Amino acid sequence: MRHYASVRVFASGSPGGPDALVIALLGAMVGGLLTIAGDLVIRLVVDRRRTEALRLGLGFEAAEIKRRAETRVSRQSAGVAFQSPLPTLAWNAVVSAGMLDRLGHDERKRCLAFYEAVEEANYLSQQAGLLFVIAQLAEGEAAGGLEDEALRLSTTPYLSVIEAAAEISRGP
Repeated sequence: MRHYASVRVFASGSPGGPDALVIALLGAMVGGLLTIAGDLVIRLVVDRRRTEALRLGLGFEAAEIKRRAETRVSRQSAGVAFQSPLPTLAWNAVVSAGMLDRLGHDERKRCLAFYEAVEEANYLSQQAGLLFVIAQLAEGEAAGGLEDEALRLSTTPYLSVIEAAAEISRGP
């Protein structure tokens, strides 16, 4: 009973005057607006930091990919080697997080070309291993041709990766 009485007294405006309800509503609206504005600012700051971290990760990954590709091209005379694929974790994170739109048009275009070259090199180097195994089973001149093709596939796709890495590092 007391609870209802206090609500009636507050609604009638007698404890704080007739403007108490209006002041309370304005205070609630200002508090709500400040909360929304603060949330937006925090989201913008966190989003900017996340974007910069992903860009930094892409840069480190591109440098590592370029280093590995140069190593693989330089070992051309060593024969066909079974190698792990070039890394694409940072790129996959950017795509999965929906952050592609955070990159500029030219930057996005260069990244797409670079990672397309990486995927192609990864695929073709896997094929090189298969060709090498088939060459071991083949006989005569066919075996030599398959080994040569396996050697070519294990090194030349990395040249396009190195070229695309140079485009990425060039910047806008």
